[in-house]
Amino acid sequence: MEDPGSPSDILRRLRPAVPLSEADAEQLHNLLAGVRAAADRMASLAPVFPAELDAGRLSQTVDGEDSS
Repeated sequence: MEDPGSPSDILRRLRPAVPLSEADAEQLHNLLAGVRAAADRMASLAPVFPAELDAGRLSQTVDGEDSS
């Protein structure tokens, strides 16, 4: 995930499009930093999948029966 940058970076990039105060930029920075940290943690927990998955087998039970 891309680094959101500092609150001043956020102000510089977004002020031309939306009215932001310094307090707004600080809150947005904290929110984006939290989302980034959560996404990084989730990525570290996700299992590594093989390059190709057999979609036809994904709906089967352990016994090979179709669960749909």
